[in-house]
Amino acid sequence: MSTNNNASQTLFRFVSLRNPQLTETKERNLGFIHRPKGAKGVFDTAVTGMSSRSSKFVEMAKAARNFSNAGFETEKKIEEGVFGELLNIGRKLSKREVLDNSELIFVKDYYKNLIDTNKELTATGIKIFVQLWDNYIYQIVTQGDFYVKEAISHVLMAIHVGFAQSLDLFDQVAVDVNLEQLLEKAFDGKIVLPKYLFSEDLGTAGSVSSGRSGEDLNPDLTAKTTQRLESEAKAALTANKALHKKEALEKLNAELEKLQRKYHKSREQAYQEEYAKYQEENRDALELYERKLAEVDSKITEATPEEEKIRLYEELRKYEVKPFEFSYQNEINIGELKEKLSRNLLRFSYHFLQNLMH
Repeated sequence: MSTNNNASQTLFRFVSLRNPQLTETKERNLGFIHRPKGAKGVFDTAVTGMSSRSSKFVEMAKAARNFSNAGFETEKKIEEGVFGELLNIGRKLSKREVLDNSELIFVKDYYKNLIDTNKELTATGIKIFVQLWDNYIYQIVTQGDFYVKEAISHVLMAIHVGFAQSLDLFDQVAVDVNLEQLLEKAFDGKIVLPKYLFSEDLGTAGSVSSGRSGEDLNPDLTAKTTQRLESEAKAALTANKALHKKEALEKLNAELEKLQRKYHKSREQAYQEEYAKYQEENRDALELYERKLAEVDSKITEATPEEEKIRLYEELRKYEVKPFEFSYQNEINIGELKEKLSRNLLRFSYHFLQNLMH
């Protein structure tokens, strides 16, 4: 398969994205989340002036090898970092949960701090967007960590709602207008990959060095190319579902193993406590039985008749102590699974078991 095909397939591996070629991408259409024009980073540098024998994806893959994703190594790192609150808000958006007023104010103020009086991004604002988009593109190019990619997309979704509230439209509306209705498209914003990076079909690879930016090139595709991209999208979507299922299974397995370890530890502790309690409550009876058993053993020799042995052991039975019994909850407890497993994994495990039964 050619390098160009690999690049096109990469574009479709993540179903939450929108192809920059196959979608309407008007800047003010709040249903789409664009990378700000000034927020170009290391991957733009990598494809600028590249050889006509290479491809954008190959050049970005090379740049990814030396890219530092400090602060974005794991989903937890992002949660604990400066984007933690935005991540939480973005997660609510992804689950179509309603943001409360304080969250709307938070993202509005956050974006306000990234722009100047003319509503243009400041140097700090550009730096933040470069950091987020470089790490986002890095995850797409390397397919490194699905959960990190999703976390970054949630941060971008939250900032997008702040951006939407900065538009003149929201400054001019009457007080009694429902803000949620105005922001409805922004709440469901889909990320659009930068056209400049993720389209090999805009002329030859070498045309980038002619001095024209990728945004200035003719975005129209031939019918044949569009059909090819759509066909590849369907194939990649199938592969993507399998990848997501594999990742979900691995995460489900990890959570179940964690619950299993916790169960065995808890069961062992309960066993030790119950056994110690049994010994304490029956200490005298157990000691008496041990003494009587020792007496019986001392009386029995090779010459002792079998009838005498039976009589002695029958006599010993009067001193027997009830055996230790221990019971504990089953390892598989549906109620506990519902409580302990994350909502997404619980939903996945339910559908997975349903498919096994059919």
